[in-house]
Amino acid sequence: MEGNEWTTKMNSETTEQCEDCRIEITTKGIKVEDTGSLYVETGIIVGLLVLVSLMYIGKKWIDRRFK
Repeated sequence: MEGNEWTTKMNSETTEQCEDCRIEITTKGIKVEDTGSLYVETGIIVGLLVLVSLMYIGKKWIDRRFK
């Protein structure tokens, strides 16, 4: 395949695959769909990370305490 044919084929495949994607990455930039609350989703993810981190720290503290 020539360079232009390959690029056209990849662009059409990418567009077809990403019709229902929330994040679309193109050569023009990154586009994020506004159908959900990204702040709520970010808060949930950060909250889970903090919870798991605190559980790990607590486990280490308990292990050290009962050595």
